Amino acid sequence: MVHRGHSYHELMIGGMGGRGVLMAGQLLVEAGASTYEHVLMFPNYSGAMRGTDSECTVILSHHEIWSPVVLHPQAVMVMSRALRGPFEERLTSGGAVLVDSTLVDGEASRSDVETFYIPATRVAQGLGSALAANLVLLGAYVELTGVFPIEYLEGAVERMMVGGRRESLLTTNLKALREGARLMAKYHG
Repeated sequence: MVHRGHSYHELMIGGMGGRGVLMAGQLLVEAGASTYEHVLMFPNYSGAMRGTDSECTVILSHHEIWSPVVLHPQAVMVMSRALRGPFEERLTSGGAVLVDSTLVDGEASRSDVETFYIPATRVAQGLGSALAANLVLLGAYVELTGVFPIEYLEGAVERMMVGGRRESLLTTNLKALREGARLMAKYHG
């Protein structure tokens, strides 16, 4: 099980390009910088074509980070059917898998990890923008791990969007974070 409030967190995020994988990583790093002494985001994507799978690793730590390479992460967030198997295989025993169950079907292949099925894309569509699915999953991750208060993530979203071309989606995105946290709280409630 992922430990709440722990001093070291690893998360791998994967999904199709254009689904907000890298944005999710950037938001976690920005929000995490207010709590953790060391933060790192390591993206891995193909710049050649939108719609191909992309991923990023985020590490938040109170201690120095020796390498951006994480072979067996504590948690994974999956928004692509093709990445579910490889991400699940790499996950450390006792880790957590957050699955966008709108896009990724099927049961977990491992019994030594905890899997959370969050209908992130469906929820985001209901809020007015399917592209907010990444934020639904981020809200769920923050609720699950207690990595930092969700208000830190809301602040990062506001800083990223205010004054930009996406400012009109700010309210939707903040609702998406809160809805993800609410859905994860139901798992433990």
